[in-house]
Formats: sequence, structure tokens, C-alpha cells
Amino acid sequence: MSESGKHHLLLGVPSSTKEYAYLPNCFRNVYQKHWDMLEKDKTSEESPYIIFTGVDNETFSRDFEEGGNHCDTYIPSLGLVLVDMITPQHERAHRQLDKIIQWHINEFANGIDDGLQYTGQASRTSEDREKRPDTSYQPVYLPSGRSDKWPSLVIEAGWSETRAKLEHDARWWIGASKGDVKGVITAAVQQGSRSIILEYWHSVLSPLRSDPDKRVIKLTHRTTISQGNKNSPIQVSNVPFIIPFEDMFLRGADANTKEYDIVISREELELYAIRVWKD
Repeated sequence: MSESGKHHLLLGVPSSTKEYAYLPNCFRNVYQKHWDMLEKDKTSEESPYIIFTGVDNETFSRDFEEGGNHCDTYIPSLGLVLVDMITPQHERAHRQLDKIIQWHINEFANGIDDGLQYTGQASRTSEDREKRPDTSYQPVYLPSGRSDKWPSLVIEAGWSETRAKLEHDARWWIGASKGDVKGVITAAVQQGSRSIILEYWHSVLSPLRSDPDKRVIKLTHRTTISQGNKNSPIQVSNVPFIIPFEDMFLRGADANTKEYDIVISREELELYAIRVWKD
């Protein structure tokens, strides 16, 4: 039995997201049912998420951490698990972006140790929840006093119909880490059409008289890639898309070793979109 939307605001997902009391023997059937509905959906009304309730720590560890069930977020105090539908297009949206980033890093690292480690989809835990990123990075050499609990940069991908969820995720990563996560890239793919929105979120200084060190989480860059049909020109707005070197490596770039910000060009963004759309 399911119901819609009871915890959707807390998790930042669409109000159409269904909730189920968790029963281990029924998980696969529920997941497959929603997967089939999502594949057939032509109206973009189906949510790519499912919420399960009544999941204690032992069950979560057994079925989600070790059992391989897809988990986006776990809130232990409420027994809530958010499961996402992992579609090929979703995976391409963040993995193709990672390929571009890795290529740029290899360029200035000249094939030697670049000082960055790929931390992938390793889950991270805050005071109230555990969450898995789509892609994440962390420098090998951390600044003094900076723990390895949080990545420095995160990528989150999803349907453009769930952009509110992507913003929710970006704000959570930066806020929950108290600024240790320096930047979040979100990739929103328009379901059923040829459009991708890339956004960059990070913490910026917004001083007040009463709090000169105050920082706020802001969207600082948005690039839209679109194409009317596969035979028409690809349109790209607000290029290049720039990822600050310091946000990834937690230090300034060394000009002597040709380190620089990652500047993703129009041509790279066009190729990225073609790979994501893949038709």
C-alpha cells in the first residue's frame, strides 16, 4: 500500500513520490513496478524516487549498505529511506561530466600524481542523515585541520522536473558539511526532450555588520544546452562552464606547474550533451 507526498518536502522530491512501509521481500517488486511506470511515462508526472518508511539501522545496514539496494538518502531518526531510479541517462549525465573533469586534470598533471582522489559515490553522514552523491572528489593532501569526512566537490544529476531536489541536495552538501564541501555541480536532464541545465553552487561571503564572516549558499553559474531535434544545431548558453581549481584541491593553483581552473568549452559541452542524449 502506498501514499503520496507525506515526507516529500523534507527530502526535496516531487509531491507525486510514493511512500511504502518497508518490507524486504517486497522491495524488488515495488522498485520494478515504479521503474516500468517511469519508462512508460510520457507526461513527466512519474517521480523517479520512492520513499520507504520504518527502516531501522540494522535493516538499513543489511539491505541498503550491504545489500545493494539503491539509496539516495537515509534519515535514521525517522526511519526514512529515499530510493532513486538509476536510469542510463542519469548515469551518463554525471559520468560523462566526470570524464571531462578527469581529462582536464590529467592535462595539467602531465600524467603524474595529480593530488586528487576520486571518492565516487561513497556515502557521507551528517548529524541527521546519510547521503550518497552521484560523483565526488577530495584532494589527497588536505589543509591542516581539515578532516576527510567530506568531499571537496560533488556532482548530482537528475531529471529537470526534479530541479528542486537537485537544489535541495546542493544546499544540503554545503550546509551539512559546514562549508567543507566547496562546490556542487548539478546536471538536470529534461525528460523526453533535448535539454540539459548545468549549475554550480557554492558558499560565498555575504558579510553583515553583526557577522562579517557570514556566508550564504548561492547558485553562481548556470549553463543550458539544448537542441530542437537531433538534426538542428546545439545551443549552449553562458559558456564556458568553470570549476574553480581551489574548490576541488582546497588550495590555490600553482602557475609554475600549469595548474588552472577547469574551463569546459562550448565544444566540450556540445559533445557532453550528445553523449548524454545518446540516440
